[in-house]
Amino acid sequence: MFLVLNILAFVVCRPRAGAADGELAIALRAAAASAPLLEPFTVGDPQYHVFRLNAAVVNHRGSRYSVLRVRVPAGPRQPLVWMFSDIGAVEEYEFVRQLDGRPIRGNLRVIYPRMTDPDQEEDESLATRRLALPHPWDNFELHVVGIPEALLHPDEEYLLWFRFADARPADVLLAAVFLHSGTQLTELALPAIVGLPDLPPR
Repeated sequence: MFLVLNILAFVVCRPRAGAADGELAIALRAAAASAPLLEPFTVGDPQYHVFRLNAAVVNHRGSRYSVLRVRVPAGPRQPLVWMFSDIGAVEEYEFVRQLDGRPIRGNLRVIYPRMTDPDQEEDESLATRRLALPHPWDNFELHVVGIPEALLHPDEEYLLWFRFADARPADVLLAAVFLHSGTQLTELALPAIVGLPDLPPR
């Protein structure tokens, strides 16, 4: 397996018609009142959280959505980097402003390859370089998304929603961090920000 970073610069993640659906936006904002909060970690000390998604859902036009909240700190504007494990059941996801339901346009995204291959024995040199992602999430691709500070309003809540392919509950690994004000985001820098190592070709 070779390390391939699939970089999509300044795009919205998997845009679909549903992202602009006013009725869906209203339903998601209503669900936010009971949605869990994704707590950010401190810069340089990555922390990962597992959420059971696709259990308590918003049903809209035959599709199932789960919602998380992200609170932007008060004070100077700060860029946000967040990630999740692509377990294969997520068909669409979006980061939106709770106040008006508008999706954030202008994200950077990197798709980071799975860190282990269950069909191959892991060599010793790779094992020493891997970070301790909780198993089994090291077997999945990771989507790492960067949002420039100019796109975020301080002291506001945003919603992160996922649309699922089926009705099975899904345990999803997530992490988020607000960087220091003025930090310029680049695609290649995103993995290290959330604690992912640089892996050489295998």
